[in-house]
Amino acid sequence: DNPSRDDLGADDNGADSEKRPTGLDAQKAKSAAIAAVGGGTLTDLERDDGYGTSGGYEVEVKREDGTQVEVHLDGDYDVVGQQADDDGPNDD
Repeated sequence: DNPSRDDLGADDNGADSEKRPTGLDAQKAKSAAIAAVGGGTLTDLERDDGYGTSGGYEVEVKREDGTQVEVHLDGDYDVVGQQADDDGPNDD
């Protein structure tokens, strides 16, 4: 076990714990985002306050081809936007 990784596989070193969802909310957001991009691995998950979706989520997923995608979900776990993420996990 790597103590710097949370139960969803996202690296939490230096993460803002106030914005990081946990439990069932986090699992639903993870599942919705991965399904939206056709599969992959969660690299970051946080509350999304800047995309016009109060109560939403920003989820970064690494696809199997190695590309990184940022998926924005609303409070009902519906995709409201996605874009290529060239930065990588935990970048501002």
